[in-house]
Amino acid sequence: MRRVAFLSALALAGVSGAYTQSAAPPTAPPAMPRTADGKPDFSGIYQWPTYLAGDERGHSHEFQRMTRIIPLDGRPHREGLEPMYYGDPVGHWEGDTLVIETTNFKRWALDDYYYTNPKEFRMHSDAFKTIERIRWKSKTALYYQLTVDDPKIFTKPWSQEFEVIAKPEWEKAGLYEYVCEENNRCPGGKCEAQ
Repeated sequence: MRRVAFLSALALAGVSGAYTQSAAPPTAPPAMPRTADGKPDFSGIYQWPTYLAGDERGHSHEFQRMTRIIPLDGRPHREGLEPMYYGDPVGHWEGDTLVIETTNFKRWALDDYYYTNPKEFRMHSDAFKTIERIRWKSKTALYYQLTVDDPKIFTKPWSQEFEVIAKPEWEKAGLYEYVCEENNRCPGGKCEAQ
């Protein structure tokens, strides 16, 4: 199983999907953990999301030190930045739901068409935007919805919902280091107990 860490500011990388879910977000449980300022506290280590549509397989995200810093102070998206692989995220609270809107994504050269014609991309355009919604679903799970909007590629925005499971038992060992260098604690995919 791979792991993902959520901090109070929430470090969560984007995911992709290919279909729309229409279920309404669940209501928050009455005894959710909160920070000192009363906001939901997402601190901890979680299993990477599983699809809510019956796919119970866990998915590979403790990976290459990917971190996002998400401002929650009401600032707008920054202007004049070089596009970035993880974009420019800005977050705000809607009640007990953390909403993160990310723009300014770098166009990835991972599409097969790129290798035959570098001017053709199908993955996303410069208008690509994501909206993430995160809230407590239960005492041990978060509800996570990702909405993808790219009016130059898709005819309308589409969403996918996930469940992110808290794994407090993993906190003793912490996140495993993943680098292609020395001191790798998981050589060949076999992690050694510490």
